Order: sequence, then structure tokens, then C-alpha cells
Amino acid sequence: MVKRSILRAICRFLLLTAMTLVAALLAGSLTGISPGSGIDALTLDPRMSDESVAALERERGFGAWFSRLLSGDLGESTAYGQPVVELVRERLPATAGLVGTGLLLGWGAALAALLAALAARSAALDTMLAGVSGVTISQPAALLALVCLHAKLPGSVAIGVLLFPQVFAYLRNLTDRILDEPHVLAAQARGVPRPIVIARHVLLRAAPTALSLFGISISIALGAAVPVEVICELPGIGQLLWEAALSRDLPLIVALTAVVAFVTISANVAAETLGAAAGAEVE
Repeated sequence: MVKRSILRAICRFLLLTAMTLVAALLAGSLTGISPGSGIDALTLDPRMSDESVAALERERGFGAWFSRLLSGDLGESTAYGQPVVELVRERLPATAGLVGTGLLLGWGAALAALLAALAARSAALDTMLAGVSGVTISQPAALLALVCLHAKLPGSVAIGVLLFPQVFAYLRNLTDRILDEPHVLAAQARGVPRPIVIARHVLLRAAPTALSLFGISISIALGAAVPVEVICELPGIGQLLWEAALSRDLPLIVALTAVVAFVTISANVAAETLGAAAGAEVE
């Protein structure tokens, strides 16, 4: 059993590494072949000789970047003139704080609304929560960021509002299905108090699936961080990725893509692993 767990962990790590590298290489390849990328603007200068263009391509072209990447060198940002590793290290804490607080707000509000709906068993409350969820789920992250900007609210509020309807709607449907399961109906028929039924038979059974959903919500929050940071002028990874895309900063785009891919895949793998473990415990 221990050997199987170790082997599974090694396979997951290798898969995580491979998928991160694939994401980075795809981002670099698409950026490198897109019109106007890299050193295209410099090579169009009529004052540049053929020898100068060739030397520039050897030094700063896609092939040179790819060779450095294979050797583990992420290179230097062409827009900022700083090592890519330093830029990522400087901006990462701001995005981690933004996403973490947004997840806390979104999940906290969704769980509070879920518990209120389960405890109250009120059609009016269900209708109100469904209406709020339906209105907010259709709002793009950029619009929510603009509202936060004008209302002078933290950008994390926009991510929390974006996550709330998706998390609440999924958990509400999940708990409704569990409430209709035979063992839950039998517990209610035996006169087991509703709070115990909800805690032991509903929420505990929903926990493994909720953990998997949490991993997905991290991906959603990271995607929302880009427009939120740009509009709210927050110096994080999202804003840096936007600026790198505008300036066709190949080393920076690849590094940030790798970071986002690594965090996203790691969160999903961790959530899936924890969900499977929790599911085994529940059963």
C-alpha cells in the first residue's frame, strides 16, 4: 500500500512537470511565431544590415530563447530589463493574497448561504438566493473589477463575487441530490434531528466533491486575477502577464504561463487527492 502510494505520487509529480513544460513551450511557440513578436520590430529597421539582423536573431531570437530554456535559464525580460525570476518573485505575493482572499470570500459566502438554505427550508429564501446567484454568475470579472474600483473596494471582492454563484449553485444541487438518497430519508424517518442529518449525512458526504470543486475554483480565481489586477492597478502576476502580452515579452510570457499552469494543475491534483482520501474515509 505504501509503495503504491509513493509510486502514484511520483507519477503525479512527473505528469505535473510534463504538463507545465508543455504549457510553457506552447506559449513560447505561439508568441514566437505570431506577427510582430520578439525582435520583428527591430529587424524592420532599414538601418539594420543583414549581418546585424542575423546576429540579433542568434542572440535574442526564438531559437536562442528555446536553447536557454532547455538549460534552465528563464532569461531576462525584454520590457523590464530584469531577470524573469526576480519579476515573478516580486509580483507573486500580491496575486497570492488577492486570490486567497477572493477564495475565502467566495467560499465563505457560498457556504453560509448553503447552510442557511438547508436549515431554513424556506422557498422564499431559496428563490432569493437563486436570484442573487443567477444575476452575479453572468457578470464578467472585468465588470466586477470596475465596480470595485469605483466603490473603492478591494479587488478580492470581485473574485469573491465571481466565485460565489458558481460554488453555491454547485453545492446546492449536490446537497439536494444527497438529501434524496435512501439513507438520508431513512435517518429523517427515524426522527434524527435535522442539524445532525445535515452535518453527518449531507455535508460529510458532500465534502469529497467540494474539495474537487475547490481545486477548480482556484483556476477560476487565477483567470479572474488578470482583469482584476489590470483594472484595479494591483502589481501582481495578472497585471505583469497583461503587460508582457502587450509588449510581446517572450521570456516573461513563458515564465508566467508556466507559473499559472503549475499552480492550477497542482491545485487540481491536490484537491483530487484529498477528495479521494476523504471519500474513502466517508465510505
